[in-house]
Amino acid sequence: MDTFHESKNLKIEYDPDTRTYELTVSLGGEEIKGTAPGACPCGKAGSRPTLWELEGPGAESNVMWLVCGKTPQCELDGRPLRWAVDVTFERDWSEE
Repeated sequence: MDTFHESKNLKIEYDPDTRTYELTVSLGGEEIKGTAPGACPCGKAGSRPTLWELEGPGAESNVMWLVCGKTPQCELDGRPLRWAVDVTFERDWSEE
């Protein structure tokens, strides 16, 4: 498991074997786990997140934006390929 990001409230790890991101949100001593698919639509391994947007209960979605890690091989009109994936959490959570 490779750690991509780690801060006080959020840890994002990547499992290259399953091409899955595992997220841990820490709020008030409590941890909520989530997962998101990490395979690039181009089919090449090596995608990595560049931006994520996470929302709690009542939100329209939990989304993480990704960019392919195989640039320049995986580009669309000369720009790195970017896409969004839904993050599935084990339960609802709210940042207060």
